[in-house]
Amino acid sequence: EALDRIELKCAELRDMVDAFEIIMDGIVDRRLRIIVRNYYALGWTDEKIGEQLELSRQHVNRLRTAYIDGLK
Repeated sequence: EALDRIELKCAELRDMVDAFEIIMDGIVDRRLRIIVRNYYALGWTDEKIGEQLELSRQHVNRLRTAYIDGLK
């Protein structure tokens, strides 16, 4: 039973990764791809991403939020 739960979780994670890759493939703007990947896949803060891209934390947050709102 425990093995079945683990296998189910692994399948769910694979589905999530596949969905994330589809989303990433749809982002043509390089800067936005970096923001989305680093925030959601790597767990970076808006501040850290902003430092990497030479943008303010607020600007990174606005770009990311606008993109996510557009997916809804």
